Amino acid sequence: WAKGELSLSDFASQGTELQGTTFTADENETYSVYVKDQAGNEAVGTIIIGNIDQVNPEVSIEVTGTKGNNDWYTTEATFKLTATDNLSGVKEIQYRINDGEWTVYDSPVSLTTDSMNKVQYRAEDHAGNISEVKEENISVDTTKPETTMTLNKVANENDWYNEDVTVELTVTEIGSGVAATEYSLDGGTTWTPYDAPFTLQNGQHEVMYRTVDNAGNIEESKIETVNIDSDLPTVSLTQTPTNPTNGLVEIIVSSNGTGSAITLTKWAKGELSLSDFASQGTELQGTTFTADENETYSVYVKDQAGNEAVGTIIIGNIDQVNPEVSIEVTGTKGNNDWYTTEATFKLTATDNLSGVKEIQYR
Repeated sequence: WAKGELSLSDFASQGTELQGTTFTADENETYSVYVKDQAGNEAVGTIIIGNIDQVNPEVSIEVTGTKGNNDWYTTEATFKLTATDNLSGVKEIQYRINDGEWTVYDSPVSLTTDSMNKVQYRAEDHAGNISEVKEENISVDTTKPETTMTLNKVANENDWYNEDVTVELTVTEIGSGVAATEYSLDGGTTWTPYDAPFTLQNGQHEVMYRTVDNAGNIEESKIETVNIDSDLPTVSLTQTPTNPTNGLVEIIVSSNGTGSAITLTKWAKGELSLSDFASQGTELQGTTFTADENETYSVYVKDQAGNEAVGTIIIGNIDQVNPEVSIEVTGTKGNNDWYTTEATFKLTATDNLSGVKEIQYR
């Protein structure tokens, strides 16, 4: 026998003697067999061998989806496997995900869950040749990160703080991980990277914040308002009239919250402290009240942030007591209360409050 298509004459110098009835073909080729009988008759037979396949099939992967940053897909990712074998043909394609069981591939596979996926795949042909296992990492993160803002203080009922506040940003991110958290203050146009809690001081602040993950998903910006007023309110008191009067005195209250508005004003007679006003005082519904006697008057103010202050005024120009007046007559007094000489009278008045303005007689 010999490899190739040989003639009778070729076998005169070629061929391998066959010591049985079989020989082995090691490649796809035409094989020739020469026979000769006792009478010297010769013949050649041929066979074409074409079913030997010792070449592994080729297999490839194609992944579709929206790719973000760092080789992450920000949408569902679908992979398609394709194999070729030019000899015996492809029998089947197999794949497995994250070292799971091998599965026969028959249609594109979609990865919808946020996760990192190790996709391994291979192909087998009809001759039993199996390709080397190939591997593709397909990471999917379709979820935007979620940032929450917490403060180290609790606002009062008016949603104000009266001291510095520390802001902490916390991120929930289950996919590709946090790339950056950033914030912007008070309507600014630039973002500041967040790496530690920061402090807000006196003022009305707008905190805008967001997080970007490693896949490129950007959280929609959130905005929260933080109102801080750590300044005490001011209160000043004036009176009208300021001159002595036998009527009432109007006390005029001027107050300023300095940061937040005044929410409560109370007044009381006497010199009262802040703590006194917890249980005393009359709420003032305007900017004036009436003093009916000479006394110290106290006014309490409280702003939206809970800051408190007390102002006082001393009223001393109210005089509702009549002056005292007396007469002294000099001359020679005769009988029956008659003066027998020229009589002179002298008038004297006293007033311990506003003082004597004038003495009149008729």
